[in-house]
Amino acid sequence: MVLRCLTALAALAFALLGAEIAIRLFPELLGERARHAAFSRHDTLPGGIFVVEGITGARFMRADAETRAYSAGRFWSHRTDGRGFRNPPGIAAADVVLLGDSLIYGHGVAADQTVSHFLRIDHDVAAYDMSAQGRCPYEHYLSFRLWGADLRPTTALLFVYVNDLRDLAKLGRTRLLPHPPEIDGVDYQEIRTRVDTLIHHREPLVLRALYVSNLVRMASKTWGWRPNPPPESSTLKQWRVPRENPNSEPAETSVPEAVLDDGLFRPAERYLDLLIGDLALRTSHAGTRLIVVHLVPPVDKPWPARDRAQAKLQQSLDGICRRHGLELADTAAFFDGHLEWILPDDGHLNEEGHRALARFLATSVLDPE
Repeated sequence: MVLRCLTALAALAFALLGAEIAIRLFPELLGERARHAAFSRHDTLPGGIFVVEGITGARFMRADAETRAYSAGRFWSHRTDGRGFRNPPGIAAADVVLLGDSLIYGHGVAADQTVSHFLRIDHDVAAYDMSAQGRCPYEHYLSFRLWGADLRPTTALLFVYVNDLRDLAKLGRTRLLPHPPEIDGVDYQEIRTRVDTLIHHREPLVLRALYVSNLVRMASKTWGWRPNPPPESSTLKQWRVPRENPNSEPAETSVPEAVLDDGLFRPAERYLDLLIGDLALRTSHAGTRLIVVHLVPPVDKPWPARDRAQAKLQQSLDGICRRHGLELADTAAFFDGHLEWILPDDGHLNEEGHRALARFLATSVLDPE
């Protein structure tokens, strides 16, 4: 009986090992959804790119981490520095910091194919990329409050994309208006300590070794199982989004619908105004030039609702920047029609798109003369 059990277990182990080798060698054996579950590291599982800080609710990338990322049929190398951002190691100061999402981070391309790299190499701009996948202005603001003083930049570029307004609504930060705690006098020292500890934390070796398996990752995501997170404790209870009055935004709301619906847009706009206004004051006191960049990448399919949403966001950003005395740059005309600058069937910038954006920023935004 024991022998039969051992034989069965050995057969199962060999079958799983064979399946693991097969999908590593031939990822196309899986459908796209299964491939994403198996190969993507955009998660908080052991070995994943992200961790979630429990008080702020924000995702941060693990520090000093290296893995192979995957999305939409593309693999690329993901490596972070000691702050958890995609930069060469050891950068202590920077002339320019970039606060953006996956479009600036470099989704789908190598680190030496990103806008920050081309700013450094092609234009001699000491750029530091403070961007991450799936981020919105709330996380940009947190990152600058946490690490901006360390870098002492002369310029900060805050990239705003049309999906940011929906993301702000989904995060629930607008429910904390008119006095969101991230702005109103919270001591960031505890948050900095918590985030530093979290992004450098590594799960036990056995757990990390288990999650090297793409099959295990796929099973975890399919069944919704997660390792137990460490217990949270903090004096910053006011930071939490209240559970009552749940967000009224339907889960299926598209980005254009969220922007064009004033019931969702106006609170998010007000929150964005508060964030940018506070950031404008802080950067001014620090001698840093803050520039807001409305990021409008090339698109390969007409979508009138998206065009109307981008126009509405542009008008809103224009008003916000005028109120706070800030410069506003718009990439729409620069990118218009340049489909050769985006990844096919993806929409993120390819290497040439990143090189072109670096040229635009260096010549038309940072040094318009």
